[in-house]
Amino acid sequence: MVPRIGFIGCGSFASTCIYPSLQIANSGPEPICELVACCDLYPALAEHAQKRFGFQRAYTDHKEMLAKEALDAVFIVMHPKLMPSLAIEVMQAGANAYVEKPPAQTLAEVREMQRVSRETGKFCQVGFMKRFSEPYVRAKAVTERPGFGEPSVYESRKARLQPYPPVYDYLNDFVCHHIDLTRYFMGDVEYVYAEFLSRTHDPEGHNAKILAMADVYTNWAKLLEENPHVPQSDGYLITMRFTSGNIGVHNANTLEVNSNLLERVIITGEGGVVAAEDWRYVKGYIRDQDPIYWEPLLIDTDMQFKLHHAGYVGEVTEFVAATNEGRPTNAASIDDGVACLEVIAAVRKSIEEGRRVHIAEVESA
Repeated sequence: MVPRIGFIGCGSFASTCIYPSLQIANSGPEPICELVACCDLYPALAEHAQKRFGFQRAYTDHKEMLAKEALDAVFIVMHPKLMPSLAIEVMQAGANAYVEKPPAQTLAEVREMQRVSRETGKFCQVGFMKRFSEPYVRAKAVTERPGFGEPSVYESRKARLQPYPPVYDYLNDFVCHHIDLTRYFMGDVEYVYAEFLSRTHDPEGHNAKILAMADVYTNWAKLLEENPHVPQSDGYLITMRFTSGNIGVHNANTLEVNSNLLERVIITGEGGVVAAEDWRYVKGYIRDQDPIYWEPLLIDTDMQFKLHHAGYVGEVTEFVAATNEGRPTNAASIDDGVACLEVIAAVRKSIEEGRRVHIAEVESA
């Protein structure tokens, strides 16, 4: 018997990335799961997802879906404001849960998710898909080659061409991807020191008004369209010492225009270096060995290729496989989600207090 799958959330991101990836993963000669039910508050979205992606039934009430359907695992894809309580309900109903990144808005929420996961024995996977993205998987493989040596210095950058909408928190909701990627390559963080600057000018306090209006059922795009707001134009520079003793730095900003270097990761070992640039190209050099170079045969119009390349297909396949095999996920778990939000909390504290902050200081908070 293959796992019986449910899905909560039928919005734009779910419909363009996660649903199609699940469909691709399930399209082989032998299906890996049974697509039982999908759910959204808006009937039209739920019915559209049901028909387009092949679910047996559609719901507008997740409680009804959990009560009526015997589900083994449930995907939850929506704003981080909504996911913690839903993931807890799913795990308490006896199913494994997948949540998008970030898993929650606060440390208290993500720790409660972790507690319920341990209490119920159900795992909760977090959608840090870059761990399955081909350039980063290949870069990590280079760091594990003989002669590369211990990964010792890490540097990365991630910029956005467009300023960030105020209904999301840029550090928590976006930079979290690269905090997790840092841990994927280098292990746990011991302490951070961070600097912050802002070019966001909002003297009228429009963004505070937007956030005050945003309840759990808000259509974010419509809210922004109908009300004055100021996109976030900010920059963060985060330096890190890892528990291994190694060091790293990450540059995150929303200030760039027409850049070809939006995303870059470089890992330097004792005998080698590897760079993944623009989320495509991998270049590696190890002492006394031939240079390493890889780039995808990327067809920009091929969405199936993009979903594999970005890591979405890999992460949903792993979620289903772990459920089927009755084991913990090999992807980012809720423990990784907690660790990520602890680093972000330490970054905030470092910025506020102008000092180095150990993760142990927020672990006990």
